[in-house]
Order: sequence, then C-alpha cells, then structure tokens
Amino acid sequence: MSTHQHSAFTERRAADRIRANLKAAIFVPADETEIECGIENLSTHGAGVRCETSFAPGTLVVLYIRGFGRFEATVERREGDHLGVSFQCGLLKRKRLAEQLLSFVQNGGVATTSLRRHERTPTISLSELTLEGGGQLNGRVLDVSLLGVSIKTDQRPPIGTTVNVGRTAGRVVRHHEVGIGIEFS
Repeated sequence: MSTHQHSAFTERRAADRIRANLKAAIFVPADETEIECGIENLSTHGAGVRCETSFAPGTLVVLYIRGFGRFEATVERREGDHLGVSFQCGLLKRKRLAEQLLSFVQNGGVATTSLRRHERTPTISLSELTLEGGGQLNGRVLDVSLLGVSIKTDQRPPIGTTVNVGRTAGRVVRHHEVGIGIEFS
C-alpha cells in the first residue's frame, strides 16, 4: 500500500490503530466457514486483517483475535490480501478493548486472565433449549459463565438465533467442534 493510500484510510478511521501481528480466525455465519488470518493493526472500532480469502465489502463476519476475543464485524474494503473490517459492538465492549489495547502497548501483550470477563465453570448437565420459533433443542451444558453457556449438541441453529436456556434468554453467537455458544441477553 502506498503512503498516499495509507493516509486516505487513516482519515476515514474513527480511532487510531495500533500495529500488531496477532493470530486470528474469521468465521463467516452465512456459510459457516472459518478461515485462519492475521491481524496487522487494531483499534476500538476495527482491524486491518491479512487474509487470502476474498470477501466483498458488506460481508458480515465474526473475528476471533487471539488474546482479545470475539468481534462481530463488517468487511469495509479489500485490497489484495488485506481486509479492513469495522466492529459492530457496544460501548462496554469498546471500553474493554481499549483497556486490552493499552495493556498490549504497555506490556507487549494482553494478559491471559483478561480473555474472559467471567470465569467459566465446567459442568455436565442436560439442557433443553427453546428456539425462537418454539422448537426444542436438546444438549448437554459443557460450561457456563455469567455471560453465556456452551452447549454440546448435534444441532446448529444459525448464528443470531434467539434461544431460551431454561428461563434465561440468549442468542447463538458461535458454532464450535461439538456444539454452540450462547450469549445471554
């Protein structure tokens, strides 16, 4: 990228980016694929991603950044094997990311204790989930925290599906090797 192009991108950004060389993965909810990638720069509003797979601007993705967590994002632009994505998250998540970025700059990394805001407790119990259309999903609770639950199940409701875990409302935020991750509302 030329200096002129870099300057044009910088002017459009909502926040300063920090150079980084981080491992990451992009999950594409539309076709449930996951692709390894790298993070070149990061801010509270988005990231520069190095990825060999082509994504059209406007594509909705979930970006998993090692040491920083999970971010719902929209592809804003693509140039060669570089993507610019903007994060779709609330103020609390942006504040948390700002703290992580400060730690990254000051300490050269993010403490592993900051990966989760709440401790996850392993458990093995049966769970019956009610899907937004009234359907039922059976599975086993793998672990639970104050913010969510991981369920072992063969069924994979689409990302974003509203579910009730008992009397607690949530939504499916990821698919993993043996089931789904649900974030409580």
